Amino acid sequence: PPETSVMNTFYDAQNFLEKDEKVLILFIDGFGYHQYFKAINNGYAPFLKSLPLANKATTVYKCVTNAGFAAMITGKSPEENGVYSRAQRELKVPSIFALARDLGKSSVLIEGDIKILNTEIEPILNLDTNNSGTTDEEVFETSIYSLDKNHDLIMVHFHGVDDMGHNEGDLDEKTMERIALADDYIKELAINWKGKIIITSDHGMHSTDTGGDHGSFLYQDMIVPYLLIEGGDGQ
Repeated sequence: PPETSVMNTFYDAQNFLEKDEKVLILFIDGFGYHQYFKAINNGYAPFLKSLPLANKATTVYKCVTNAGFAAMITGKSPEENGVYSRAQRELKVPSIFALARDLGKSSVLIEGDIKILNTEIEPILNLDTNNSGTTDEEVFETSIYSLDKNHDLIMVHFHGVDDMGHNEGDLDEKTMERIALADDYIKELAINWKGKIIITSDHGMHSTDTGGDHGSFLYQDMIVPYLLIEGGDGQ
């Protein structure tokens, strides 16, 4: 397996916060490495393509949002953090938000319309107010607004790629178009953020007869991209 894990998210963020550097975590739900690779090589993600090639990273099993998300923000395995399926929401260990608090840092978690985990901070939830079928636009607008609020740690959770992948399939044209939209949002956030940026996912997705799914011990589900870049370069 790759040396990199989604649990690196916690330790990289910890390292930067302890050095008084700001951190933006961009969490693209349901974005497997094979989807990333197709997107950057077929014109769907020009901004991601302009960056160094992402590392392959393992997520945790069971590869569903609750477990992957918990591993990202705690740096611990499901056995240690207590979240190993969609049924658990309570963390048994502190998250990156507790660490930021203890360091005297300001943090914010920007979510879709559902609170997924109970953490040390309350997420900012976003409804699909324009009835587009995804909360990604609203999450993006809240994120842009939050960039000016002098937070030290911002975590942004985009759900649209996962939602479309479930409906249409992991490599379907409509899913690729949703990745293209996420790429636009990532670019805009990246050029306006002065600090470090982590881009990753909680899990990938595989094809089924009716669309896409995840939660299996498969390469497509278990391997995701992991990028660490510097924001605010105006590129």
